[in-house]
Amino acid sequence: MLERCKSFSALTKGAFDITGSSGGGFSLVKRDWRRMKINTSKNTVTIKGDDIEIDHTTFALALRGFIADDIIASLSSQGWNNAQVKVGNVTRNVGRDIHTPWTIRLDAPTAAEKGKFAYRATNYSCSNVATAMINPRLFPQGIVDPRSRELVTNPAVVNALIFAGDAATASAYAIATYANSAASAQAGINFIEQHPEIKGIVVALDGKVLSSRGLGVSRKSYAETSTETTAAAK
Repeated sequence: MLERCKSFSALTKGAFDITGSSGGGFSLVKRDWRRMKINTSKNTVTIKGDDIEIDHTTFALALRGFIADDIIASLSSQGWNNAQVKVGNVTRNVGRDIHTPWTIRLDAPTAAEKGKFAYRATNYSCSNVATAMINPRLFPQGIVDPRSRELVTNPAVVNALIFAGDAATASAYAIATYANSAASAQAGINFIEQHPEIKGIVVALDGKVLSSRGLGVSRKSYAETSTETTAAAK
């Protein structure tokens, strides 16, 4: 698991990083996945420097993806062809929900946001895919913008939702997308489109819904009061 986390850190150029300051907070100097050394033969992990350790918030969120993947693998090995597993903000599914694809709900994270917009939740239909949704509520202490390298406590997004082939990938890239969206929602979409292994949706603070190419999302804003939108994600 830690090896895959390091590989995700490399692929996202550090936007996903499970290390953090041992004193709390997110000092850039004290947040560097490259300082984590894994010895698989001895089953040990060493982090260089006394001022850095595993960041519990990011690690716990990433762990949900691995758990969802393991449960689906176990169910599949027992002959389950249709199943959906939810672990917190992470979902992994196979097959279909009775007669239709599985449904993923893009919801406003807080009651305040629901009241701010002419709000109506949006559902997305998908099969054999994993999703992970990140919002400010999951990172109350803020997150480091990988471009400015500064802590952002008021990110420019309401939600970041990622679709991927497995839940571990979806979870890691959702965190990385959220970090890249700290300054603007469009920056998050630009990050998603640099990685063809994922697709995604980012909701800006004004309710505007931005989606990556090929996802097929028709809703443009939380403020719209039309009926629910269905988008295919394969």
